[in-house]
Amino acid sequence: MAKFDLAVLHRGLSKPVRVGDDHVDLAEVLGGFDPTVCGLDDGLVFLFEDDGRPNLDFFRWVSGMASRGKRSIEGRRGYAYDLAGWFDFLEDAYRTDYLSAEFECLEEYGRELRTASENPVSGETWNRKLAAIRDFYRSLVRNGRISSGDGPFGEPDAYRELRSRAVGVRAVRYLLLPQLRYFIQVGIRGYRPDGTIDTAFRGGYPGRDSCMAKVLATTGMRRNEMRSLTTVEADLDGPIRQGRRLMIGAPAKGGRPGEVIVPRRTLAELRAYVEGDRDVIVSVANSTGSLARQESTMIVVEEIDQRRQTVKGWDRLAKRAFAKPVAAMSVGERERAYRRDAGRWEPLALFVGEGGSMISGNLVNRIFETANRRIWSRRAEVGAIEMPAKVTPHWMRHTFGMHLMWTLMHDLIERDDRLARLLRDHDEPGMRAYGQSVMWPVQVVQELMRHRSLKTTWLYLYHLGELDHSVISSVDDLAEVFLALGQQVAKPGAADGAR
Repeated sequence: MAKFDLAVLHRGLSKPVRVGDDHVDLAEVLGGFDPTVCGLDDGLVFLFEDDGRPNLDFFRWVSGMASRGKRSIEGRRGYAYDLAGWFDFLEDAYRTDYLSAEFECLEEYGRELRTASENPVSGETWNRKLAAIRDFYRSLVRNGRISSGDGPFGEPDAYRELRSRAVGVRAVRYLLLPQLRYFIQVGIRGYRPDGTIDTAFRGGYPGRDSCMAKVLATTGMRRNEMRSLTTVEADLDGPIRQGRRLMIGAPAKGGRPGEVIVPRRTLAELRAYVEGDRDVIVSVANSTGSLARQESTMIVVEEIDQRRQTVKGWDRLAKRAFAKPVAAMSVGERERAYRRDAGRWEPLALFVGEGGSMISGNLVNRIFETANRRIWSRRAEVGAIEMPAKVTPHWMRHTFGMHLMWTLMHDLIERDDRLARLLRDHDEPGMRAYGQSVMWPVQVVQELMRHRSLKTTWLYLYHLGELDHSVISSVDDLAEVFLALGQQVAKPGAADGAR
């Protein structure tokens, strides 16, 4: 980042400027960009990319602040430095840029700033930084750089949640298993709270929508990871005997690959969705011509190697051959990938919207918003249970982490009578056993959820007292998912350190 000093730049563009013991040719660094005539006010700052070129998104945002009510030079400069700190965090923590950032990135950024061991920022300072970051992402949406449903503020009320929540323990928002079932059955599938079918329900594709919610809640995937899954990765053609490990590649947060386990029950529901709602959606999209209109930009997949998880074909937009492992395909490439099957276009994306293409993050958010409204409207009916006012897709991820942590710790202690006795007697071997009983589940959860820092995973421990065996056993079908996951992950002592 460089401060915009009009007088220095006027002199520096015509001759080298001294910086320390060196002289810098600003005209060469700027590569033809003349900041003295670009509309920036004297004293503002602008940002350079690694190649020496100014960051145009940053420049447009800074130069347009005055028209949006930020008239003070000091205030605008403070906003700019706040945003630069966010950029640095994304690069250092995730090796990614601001266009690929998600809600969870910003959530962790706030947590790190406010819980730092040295100089933690106050709530007021964090709110100011958050306001600057939100203003920048609004600028990206206005300029068409991202869609309104993407980015860290893509989820409903993301700004309000980040601004009002206490960073730390309260940052974990999740559903109990009875609440998860209720949310899916009443909010998404359209049942009444007493369990009877609501004949007046018109909910689009409840099979698809409930399947997405269960994938999020039983795998710990993030919203964008879930919606970019492909039929190649799911591999639903063979028999389903147990849960399947699945590699999350390029769509993963920060581009860091990692594994998740898709439980057997969830795979069975995915198969039912593919044979039901998905087939209907794709058939309608082909018959109405929605997919035909996208033919000029398609990646036409001609060959799929299921064993190696690779695809080959032709990229019509780039006019060149296409060959990649599925894990290396970006979200955009997955969205454009189709194959011909029985005379119709078949999307590579597993979850599809009404037009037959990959479902958008904005549509996933709207599905959850609709479910929240339906649950709220039936809160006084017989059989209704207490529910949070607003559940977002990210709650499903926390729900997975909480219940998997509880299941692993509970199962470890229950299976080892000696460990239970040592814990009860509080002797020294018991303390060492306690360390084993805590650290192994934490490491497994961190690995399956792909948390960058153990500090994030440890937050789940604060809530374990809210869960008990009656909660697990009261919802047998969902509880079985987490119990099966606990049996499938590595046994204590064999678990790797979390990535």
